[in-house]
Amino acid sequence: MTNPLVKFPEAGDLWEEVEGPGMYVLAVMPRTPGTDPCAIGAAIVILHPKGELLTPASPLWPTEETRKHNVDLIEEAAQMFWDRGERLKAELMRAQVPSVDLSLEFEQVTRMGATARTLRSTKTGEYWQADWKDLTPAGTLHLHQVHACFVRPPVLLTFLGDGEGE
Repeated sequence: MTNPLVKFPEAGDLWEEVEGPGMYVLAVMPRTPGTDPCAIGAAIVILHPKGELLTPASPLWPTEETRKHNVDLIEEAAQMFWDRGERLKAELMRAQVPSVDLSLEFEQVTRMGATARTLRSTKTGEYWQADWKDLTPAGTLHLHQVHACFVRPPVLLTFLGDGEGE
């Protein structure tokens, strides 16, 4: 069991549990042009999440239209190899992860927590989104350390998700 870093609200007056895929929260530090005091020349990229990003954020993954175009190009190339009898190359092309499935570069990513529950506001009907006030003491400490290291705060992202964990 990992140290819980975010506390999901309980269903009650403010939040209701609705049918859905669960939720999870990531803390990310997008890479900036130039140098960061904590950067070492490495970057983290993550696969496009299966669930919907609920938090308004600048684009962290390419649009679905761009993704579909890239997937179509990979399939077209694979079909060309297949038609020329180069079956292994065709299968290798189809096994590629389209680059548009990968995020922009991050300098830090932490999975703050997940729940199998899907929570909506009883007043507005909007899905719950994590904020710094929802962090546990360990989560607050972690993000303050990340903030101090990079001299800017990480971004908390809430997703409708895979429903793993609680």
